[in-house]
Amino acid sequence: MPIISVEQLQNTYEKILLSRDMASDMAKRLATGFADMANEGVYSHGINRFPVFIGQVDKGQIQLNAIPECVNQMGALEQWDCHYGRVF
Repeated sequence: MPIISVEQLQNTYEKILLSRDMASDMAKRLATGFADMANEGVYSHGINRFPVFIGQVDKGQIQLNAIPECVNQMGALEQWDCHYGRVF
């Protein structure tokens, strides 16, 4: 089985996100998050999750350039509208 470095994984993820018109700074951060999760052994949000995530992007279920917005604050609690955006 070939060994892929975290940097290679991150670069590949970033290229895929950029090919879908994600802003470059956001693509780098999201690719880093996916690669870090894979490296840390969080398989539910790393390598295993990325194809599902991209599928949702391609179907329009996730908007890559959406900016989360705080819509309500209640003391220590906040309610956020992510506008169908990413979570990283």
